[in-house]
Amino acid sequence: MRITYVIPNLAGGKHFLQPPLDVLYSMSILKKERHEVSFIDNRVRQLSLDDLSASITQSEAIIINTAPYDFSQMFHFDYRLSYSAATARKIKATHPESVSILTGIHLNLNPEQMMNYTHADIGILGETENTTRLLIQTLAAKEDLEKVPNLVIKNNKTIKNTGKDLILSKPDLDAVPFPDYAAIDLNDYYGYELVGDKFIRSEGGAVMLGSRGCPYKCNFCHNFWGTTVRYRTPENVVEEMVLLEKEHDAKNIFFLDPNFTLNKHWANEITTGIKQKNLSIPWSVQTRFDLVDENILEAMADSGCNKIIYGLESYDDGLRRIMDKRIDSAAIDKAVYLTRKHGIIPFMFVMLGSPGETEKSLEHTIRYLEKERLPYIAIVYGPRLGTEFQRQYQTRSGKEMSWPDLLDLKGVMDNNLTSEYLAQVVRYLRKQNILVKEEYAMNSQEEALR
Repeated sequence: MRITYVIPNLAGGKHFLQPPLDVLYSMSILKKERHEVSFIDNRVRQLSLDDLSASITQSEAIIINTAPYDFSQMFHFDYRLSYSAATARKIKATHPESVSILTGIHLNLNPEQMMNYTHADIGILGETENTTRLLIQTLAAKEDLEKVPNLVIKNNKTIKNTGKDLILSKPDLDAVPFPDYAAIDLNDYYGYELVGDKFIRSEGGAVMLGSRGCPYKCNFCHNFWGTTVRYRTPENVVEEMVLLEKEHDAKNIFFLDPNFTLNKHWANEITTGIKQKNLSIPWSVQTRFDLVDENILEAMADSGCNKIIYGLESYDDGLRRIMDKRIDSAAIDKAVYLTRKHGIIPFMFVMLGSPGETEKSLEHTIRYLEKERLPYIAIVYGPRLGTEFQRQYQTRSGKEMSWPDLLDLKGVMDNNLTSEYLAQVVRYLRKQNILVKEEYAMNSQEEALR
């Protein structure tokens, strides 16, 4: 079959734009099965809807992804979702002869609403690699689509779910081929890294998934991967790192794993493999404060890890209890100290305006960031579908929540803050963060020269 993958121009953000792993995984699989596969990442191309639709030619199936794997936690529900839906509708209207297929986090959260919103013919639920392969095989053979699990199928105004098959949607991770990196230019993707005394845009960055799943149940989190953690073998992970450095000239690698150091033995085996292969590429991860210690941090630093992103969310112990985060300030302080001790940058995710937030708890967090001179990304909390906070609110309100409802509640759900106050905090933190980043970088450089 001739297949085109499309990612709408989601305005992925001026701070980062990461390669879409789920698309690249599936492209590798489909190409191995001799399908003709093309790809348009309109976040990169930035074509108008007319030009985007016109650039799709001779495709029997068009697969539109509204939120790739790296958006599994931070899926958008603002104007970018509207744009994604408009893209899908435009493609369907101008290519009615092609099967329109929808993937992405939004579909998993509200399948019926997204199918109606986008006018797609078929939606793929769960992790997409194996289901996509089976769906395309079935389409090519002109067989009954209702026999393929993990789908939602739209026929006129009727939407049918074909049922779940968790084995199909939870692939053996070592059996999944490496992403089709040849289909993209890594220099089209970017993040921000410390260079000299400043944080600047860094192009050529790659992302990887060494594991999928998170056993924790924070109330604000949509756990797309599930609570069972599945791992690739360390050898398989390192082999992909070799490919990225040696064949695709990647400048750095960021691991999307929710908690890279959950299994310290596994993480340590990866650091050993990196050294054995003489890799020099810098890499970074995200994890929890209570999942690091002297030994793993030393091993990570020694093999090129230069940054760890921690989910601070708030420095207020009471607010983190409401979140069911299950980390106290003592664990935070210890992890930050040890991370710095081993020459790794501790970088914070901060959440503003979550349920239970007060002006006092916000001030507590701000003062901590200023005192410790920590670089951070601060976001305003939105009540994401599929989270415990959202379920609690919906139960109390007795109202089914839609995407516009989520936007109206952003930052002010179950607290006494106002949107105006939060906007002031955001402006302050945005200004302070630039100064913190530059000062932190200069201090780090001075320490390195001693």
